[in-house]
Amino acid sequence: MLAFCAVYCLTQRAAEAVEVGTTDAKAAQFAQQGAALLQRGDLHAAAEAFKRSVALSGDPSAAHTYIGSVYERFGRSLEAIHEFQAARQLRSRSPQTTFNLALAYFRAGFYDRAISILRQAPDQLHNSEEFCRLLGDAYVQSANFPEGVRYLRTAVALAPSAPDDAYDLGIALLHMGSINEALTLLRGAVRRFSSSANLNMALGIAQYFAGMREEAELSFQKAAELDTSPADLYRSLGDFYAGTGRMAEAVVAYRKSLARDPSNAISQKRYGAVLSRMGKTDEAIRSLERSAQLDPKDPEAQYELGKALVNSGDWTAARRAFETAVQLEPEYRNAYYQLSHVLARLADTTGANEALRRWNELDPDR
Repeated sequence: MLAFCAVYCLTQRAAEAVEVGTTDAKAAQFAQQGAALLQRGDLHAAAEAFKRSVALSGDPSAAHTYIGSVYERFGRSLEAIHEFQAARQLRSRSPQTTFNLALAYFRAGFYDRAISILRQAPDQLHNSEEFCRLLGDAYVQSANFPEGVRYLRTAVALAPSAPDDAYDLGIALLHMGSINEALTLLRGAVRRFSSSANLNMALGIAQYFAGMREEAELSFQKAAELDTSPADLYRSLGDFYAGTGRMAEAVVAYRKSLARDPSNAISQKRYGAVLSRMGKTDEAIRSLERSAQLDPKDPEAQYELGKALVNSGDWTAARRAFETAVQLEPEYRNAYYQLSHVLARLADTTGANEALRRWNELDPDR
C-alpha cells in the first residue's frame, strides 16, 4: 500500500531543538545515556534516564521531543506518542510538536487520531508538503480516498521533485479506480525517478489493473531488482492488494515477503489479518500469534489476534488479546469496541459497559 513508516522521518528540527533547549550538560548526558540504554534493550533504565533528563532540562518540551524522536528511531511508537503528547501540552501551538504527535499516531496505525490532530494543527503547518502528505496518507489509510487524493495532489504540487509523494498519490488514485490518471502520473514519475523501487512497483500495479500484464511483470521485476529489502516490497504489494479486496493476490505477496524474512512481525501481522478475513481462521491465529511473539508491544497484532479468536469461538482468549491491546495503547478505540462485545458474550455486563464507555469517550469528533 503506502510506503508506511519508510515514508517519513522526523525532521532534523526536532533533534536541533533539544541541542538548543537542553543547555544543562547533565540533562544532555542523561538523554544520551537513555538512548544508549534503549539501544541495548533496557527499556526501564532508559525510561528512568529520560525522566532525569526532562527534570534537569531548561526546556522540557524540547527534551520530550528529543526523547520521542529517540523512541521513534527504535520503533517504539507508543512510548514516542507519550513523549510527544507531553511536548504538545507544553507547546500546544507549536507546528512541530503537533506534526510529531500526528506522525507517531500514524506510524502506530491510529489513522483517525492522526487526522484529528492534524485538523487542529496551527495554520502555518497547513501549507507544508509534509503536512499535506501525512494528512493525505492518513485519509487513504482510513479509506477516505477522495480526501486523501486532494491532500496528496497538494503535496505533489508543493514538492514535485519528491518521488515518494508521486508514489503515494499514484496508489491513492488506484484505490479510487482512476487507473488511466494513475498510469499517466506513474509513467512520468518513473521516467524522472527510474531508480525508485516503489514507483516501479506502483506502475506495475497500475499496468496490471489496466490489463497490461506483460508490462506489469517487467515493472515488478525492475522493482525487485532495485529494492534492497524485497521482503518489504512484497509486503507493500500485499497491502495494496488487501486494500483493494484482492485477497488471493495479497496472500501470495505476503507469502513471498515471509519467504524472504520469516521474522518480519509486520508481514506476519498483515498476512494473518488477511487470512482471518478470508475465513482461514486457524492459519490466521498461528500467524498473528507469531507476530505478537516477534513484537509483543504491538497493540494492532493483539487486536487482529483477538478478532481471529472471536471467529474461532475462543471468547476467553479473545478477551485476553483485546485487553492486552488496550493495555498497550489506552486510546485504541476499536479495541474497546471489540472488547465490549466479547465481555457481553462472557456475561460481564459491567466490563462490557465500561469498554463501550471508553469507545464513546475516544470518538475523535466529540
